Amino acid sequence: MGMFKTALVLSGGAARGLAHIGTIAELDKYKIDFDIIVGTSMGSIIGALYALYRNPKKIYEYVYDYLNGELFQRNWLPVQEGEASEGGSGFFHKFLVNLQKSIYYTRSLTRLSLITPENYEEMINAMFEDILIEDLPVKYGAVAVDLSTGEEVVICSGPLRKAIAASCAIPGVLPPIEIEGRLLVDGGGLDNLPIVPALEMGASFVVASDASWEIKDLELEVSCALDVVFRTNDITRLYLNEIRRNMADLLIEPRVGHIQWTEFNRIAEVVAAGRKAARTRLRDFRWKKLQFWLYTFGGLTTRKPPKLPKNIVYV
Repeated sequence: MGMFKTALVLSGGAARGLAHIGTIAELDKYKIDFDIIVGTSMGSIIGALYALYRNPKKIYEYVYDYLNGELFQRNWLPVQEGEASEGGSGFFHKFLVNLQKSIYYTRSLTRLSLITPENYEEMINAMFEDILIEDLPVKYGAVAVDLSTGEEVVICSGPLRKAIAASCAIPGVLPPIEIEGRLLVDGGGLDNLPIVPALEMGASFVVASDASWEIKDLELEVSCALDVVFRTNDITRLYLNEIRRNMADLLIEPRVGHIQWTEFNRIAEVVAAGRKAARTRLRDFRWKKLQFWLYTFGGLTTRKPPKLPKNIVYV
């Protein structure tokens, strides 16, 4: 019989994923020691910061300063020349307006990514020191997808910077990252809530924070063929995510579907949503964990990953 291990699983979601900061702030009040942390995209960033600092207040301040710094403002998606056409002149306003224009689609179709590899590397290097995943105080995994094989790749060794860069490489927006001969992109399209990897890494009990949106949060209006493609893809991702959510032993669901994935300027609101969701679910955490421990380690069964069609490799 192995040791009882608790895992923290954090979803992707770009700006919505900032809700995980609020989630871990509430978890920290319970003095929960996580043995395993697995994250996808933004979840890989917040998970790594938590593994490094174990201080939610410090993480919030660090991320807030980073998002409002000149480096992020300058590099986070090139903005089309000139001011936004319909009111406002701020960075995020211009970005959101351009996202709705054909220029966005043109760029996406003619470039490998909207942000250059050099700028992306600069952004990642500014956030994390050059350390190895093996040197983190807990077992850690960042989830990405292999563009060649379609495999889910859990990066649990090697440079932390490169692992996070791969897990966060939004297709068409951020450049793919090569690791061990694999060309990797954001893992959210395949496994936005990586509970199965956490179980396969030895978790007995999984606490998952899911900052995804719901079907009702999707825009109803479609104006071109690419909008149809994107919406269809979103629906597929949502239903895949629903299957995974049911595997969590304790699921925390911040209500952030109304937040656009680009709205990093709403960090305070998003973090507050994470706190609220966690407070609601953590009321029965200790009892739920005790029940699970008695059931699993009382001789009735052993926790195993569910038998689902999967194609996961670990590097």
